[in-house]
Amino acid sequence: MAARLRNHIQVLKSYADMGALDDIRRYPDELETDLNTVDMALKTGNKMTDIILNSKISLAKSKDIAVSADAHVAVALTTAEIDLCIIIGNLFDNAIKASM
Repeated sequence: MAARLRNHIQVLKSYADMGALDDIRRYPDELETDLNTVDMALKTGNKMTDIILNSKISLAKSKDIAVSADAHVAVALTTAEIDLCIIIGNLFDNAIKASM
């Protein structure tokens, strides 16, 4: 996710540098279409974590990798949400790569 997020941020920054406001407005809609294809079956109560978990689970399943997941996220995190998502994303990416 970190690489994908970095790519999205770079696209938006490039559009901003070019003054392409219509493209900036359109881009989140395109991303939303991508997110709508992710099955949001796993809910931890933390939206950002739910998105990364469900996205990675959908990715694994699309590669015919069986996934069984049960996740719980503390209400009060001592780690920044973005850092938690990077860690979870990296763990899933490594597991998917190892499974292939």
